[in-house]
Amino acid sequence: MDEILGYFDRIWSYHADSRRSDVSRMSGILEGILPDTSNWRRRVDDAARSAGIALVNRLKLTRLQVENRQGRIRTLDPVATLRRGYSVVQKVTTGDVVTKAGQVEVGDSLSITVSNGIVEATAGGTAKPKPAKRKKAGATAAGMERLL
Repeated sequence: MDEILGYFDRIWSYHADSRRSDVSRMSGILEGILPDTSNWRRRVDDAARSAGIALVNRLKLTRLQVENRQGRIRTLDPVATLRRGYSVVQKVTTGDVVTKAGQVEVGDSLSITVSNGIVEATAGGTAKPKPAKRKKAGATAAGMERLL
């Protein structure tokens, strides 16, 4: 019986060694076929890092553009203009904005919008535009006379 057990033990060892050799050979073949994943992993990491940096930079640029546009909107805000002392005059009958004195006749009902509300008024007197006062030529810089 010991002989039979020894025989089976040798057969089993032979098959195990044969399979171990087959696995080792196949592993070597697969290593030669498969790509170098560490190289690909590095490339993916580099691409992800570059994309992250580009995204952060794009967000900074977009934030600056939004802040710039907010400033421009604040500057162009009609209410801000009214707060600086300007007003909007409209004819009540038509709703037209008055941009010239010749558009208003004596007795016209007017609506004057200022920063904190609306003032109702009636045009009176003569509506003649007053010419702008000119300064002396010697007091202005050369070429600036037309601007004053």
